[in-house]
Amino acid sequence: MLDNTYRPEIPVVLTIAGSDSSGGAGIQADLKTITLLGGYGASVITALTAQNTCGVFAIEAPPASFVAKQLEVVREDLEVQAVKTGMLFNAEIILKLAPLLKKMSVPLVVDPVCVSQSGHKLLQDKAIEVLKKEILPLATLLTPNIPEAELLSGVKLESRKDIPACLKSLFALGCQAILLKGGHFFPEDGQEVVDILAFPEGKTIEFKSPKVFTSNNHGTGCTLSAAIATFLAKGMDIPLSVAKAREFLLFSLKNAYALGKGAGPVNHLAKTYQEVNRYRALEDLWWLKKKLLTEKLGFLVPEVRMNMVRLIPYAQDKEDVAGFEGRISVDKEGRLLWGEVLFGVSSHMARVVLTAAQYDPRIVLAANIRYSPRILEAIRKIGYPVFTFNREDEPKEVKEKEGSTLEWGVAKVFAENKGQKIEFIADPGEKGKEPMIRVLAYSKEDLLGKLKQIGEAY
Repeated sequence: MLDNTYRPEIPVVLTIAGSDSSGGAGIQADLKTITLLGGYGASVITALTAQNTCGVFAIEAPPASFVAKQLEVVREDLEVQAVKTGMLFNAEIILKLAPLLKKMSVPLVVDPVCVSQSGHKLLQDKAIEVLKKEILPLATLLTPNIPEAELLSGVKLESRKDIPACLKSLFALGCQAILLKGGHFFPEDGQEVVDILAFPEGKTIEFKSPKVFTSNNHGTGCTLSAAIATFLAKGMDIPLSVAKAREFLLFSLKNAYALGKGAGPVNHLAKTYQEVNRYRALEDLWWLKKKLLTEKLGFLVPEVRMNMVRLIPYAQDKEDVAGFEGRISVDKEGRLLWGEVLFGVSSHMARVVLTAAQYDPRIVLAANIRYSPRILEAIRKIGYPVFTFNREDEPKEVKEKEGSTLEWGVAKVFAENKGQKIEFIADPGEKGKEPMIRVLAYSKEDLLGKLKQIGEAY
């Protein structure tokens, strides 16, 4: 019987690097990156490291012949579409790998790993010249950071004026393109990271992104180079591969893990986990709509109408919060009337759930309901405390900033009631602002249960 299942092509991406026992960098980071970006990761392990978030404590390298054997058997069997190299450790390994890499006519991304973030040497001194002679001429793209670029080029990078000389020296070694990672000091204001993609003919492209101020940055270089290799394996050109890889790294870095006692790893799973939950958020709201279609809860709908919203993991703004377009109104029989479920359609309730989740990450849903003494009494009757903020206490600078009142009010409630479970927040309103009650929930079942219980106790 014909199998009509659609199976997307998954390119094989080979990483040649060291093993990181803490899982944040090296082979482990590469394989996570390749897999999450839609590639199939194969590996050649050049060294075993005993390391954690605080540093590298020991390194053992297998015989160079064994490292080469790994590469031989992988390329004999698998159709590798891109290769990246990381930690190559010693001259013997490089000399064994280079002839095999020369035979592979696929993109090669060379991350010239020399020193760990904790300052431990990952490339022996006598291997540096061998790396320059044997590997760099094979590189489709070389991805040095500032210290690595200085070491390989012999040019001290003290300002932007030194970049052309550095690039000229590196291109003389034979690589086809260079991504100079400027996170160490470009530009001088420290608020942005600027990476420079350069080609031998003189063309350069600057990639800018906001600097992420975090100590949890273990594995950034490995992740970036593995991501670039994966996009190259998918047939993208170098500029697009770099752009998409930087986007992946930026999101992973913004949501890095605070693991261990030192520099925690970037969060490779963050973007994928967010995208998976995007559909689940829509499903939760569709489920609530279905369950509440026949319920006569129209008395809960305020004059400005009602909305229910669901955020996704690592949400940053309203585009990461789903809600009902046009809000929820009520028919003559007291039943709820629903709009389409979409992302980015709620501004007010998005701010409520985003702010609440900063204080209690278990909160994923929120709804606004009518404010009345009878509804407040019903909430208390079913066993929930109601917390309140008063707009009269709002600082002038907050009030003058459009849309910031709800963020201020919700934050104030959580800050003043630390350690308490906050699920209902009352806002008595002010002139021109309808009073409101906001319901916070941990799941779709939780929100449904609260609304139905209020209806029964009303």
